[in-house]
Amino acid sequence: MLVSPAIRLLSAFCLIAFVATSASAQDPFWAEKMLDRKDFKFGSVAKGGDATLRLNVRNIYKEDIQITNLGTGCSCVSWDEKTYPIIVPSGKEIALTLRLDTIRYDGERKSAAKVSLLEPTLGSAKTVEIPVEAYIRKDIVLA
Repeated sequence: MLVSPAIRLLSAFCLIAFVATSASAQDPFWAEKMLDRKDFKFGSVAKGGDATLRLNVRNIYKEDIQITNLGTGCSCVSWDEKTYPIIVPSGKEIALTLRLDTIRYDGERKSAAKVSLLEPTLGSAKTVEIPVEAYIRKDIVLA
């Protein structure tokens, strides 16, 4: 069967476009590349103090990405966001807030914040664990 050069060229173009679009699913670090930080270091915080840090998630891919879950390794930290999925449209950025519980806890805290991402067109899912460190002092801050 003979195939015209135009059909061959079109087929090659479609293959290249498919490979470029699915790059996020093939790269083992596709999810990490969307996050603007590698750790959460709250530093030293007074008991009762308000301590939050932001995580910016930027979708650098052509497909919309879903944040399917946010979790933590202990109840000393929590995410403000509670409803899922959170859609991050292509080319857009959203901010997530991680909060340190300085009321119920004190002393050194080491945990992990977890962000679960999904690229739904190819079904590529990944959970990224980000280390969390804090020291909650026993002195109390009065507002």
